[in-house]
Amino acid sequence: MSLDTRYFLYYDLALMVLGFIIVYVAYRKGFARQLGDVLTLIATMVISILASPFLASEIPLMTASSEIEIIKLLQNSALQIVNTFLWFLILFLALRILYRIVAFSLRSKKKTVLSFTNHLLGLVLGIVKVFLLGAVLSLILRFPLIQYGDVYLNQSVLRAWDPAIDSMIDYWEGWIHHETE
Repeated sequence: MSLDTRYFLYYDLALMVLGFIIVYVAYRKGFARQLGDVLTLIATMVISILASPFLASEIPLMTASSEIEIIKLLQNSALQIVNTFLWFLILFLALRILYRIVAFSLRSKKKTVLSFTNHLLGLVLGIVKVFLLGAVLSLILRFPLIQYGDVYLNQSVLRAWDPAIDSMIDYWEGWIHHETE
């Protein structure tokens, strides 16, 4: 996959609009519902980060014999990072879908009037959610199969997430180094 460098400004604009929509929806939801959403998002990220290196070493999704040309060029440790990333994505998306199904089935049909403070706290949690989703998107754009993803990250609104993503990649590399010894 390749990102067209001519549209980087539009990508940033779309991300900002999406961020504002998420914050607005969080404001409408209120504190309690948004708190559950943000806490499960954090739990999903933590579980995915911690479990993906283990799953990548036990059940590799891509091997050196894969049909994709770029996979054939990768060394063993780079292939392990690709597998770790793919498992992170699979776990993250599967757990978010599972949460949405459970939340939808447990949702009350009765509407309650929310106070301004409740809405305001929901808005704050919406901002936290935007930052967490930005970190996940920043990680996805660092994936080696996304051409110009790193170039976009250096020029976009997502560059603020670089230190957090660097520390997560260092954790994965440490796990991989530990597994190969």
